[in-house]
Amino acid sequence: MLEWSVEGDAGEADYTLGVWFANEAPVNLSGDPDAAIPRARSMEHYGHFFRQTAPCHVAVAAFNGTSRGRPATMFLPWDTDAPASPAHQWAESREDQ
Repeated sequence: MLEWSVEGDAGEADYTLGVWFANEAPVNLSGDPDAAIPRARSMEHYGHFFRQTAPCHVAVAAFNGTSRGRPATMFLPWDTDAPASPAHQWAESREDQ
């Protein structure tokens, strides 16, 4: 789940929030976004569910037609190994008496 918040007052402006994914930085925003989330005037928090299978870069930006806002970008690492267990942890079966 990719989540972000929108700050500031855009007033009555109509725009869409675009999500672009890429294998390398910088993320190219010139084409259509991989996901488009319509702006809801009463919402500040947005999200996009996606299936990640490899490391990738993501950019989120407001857009309207051919105009693009300043993107927020992030690298999303990916590791197929299971996370290491914390030190000194073990599981045991116990019965309360």
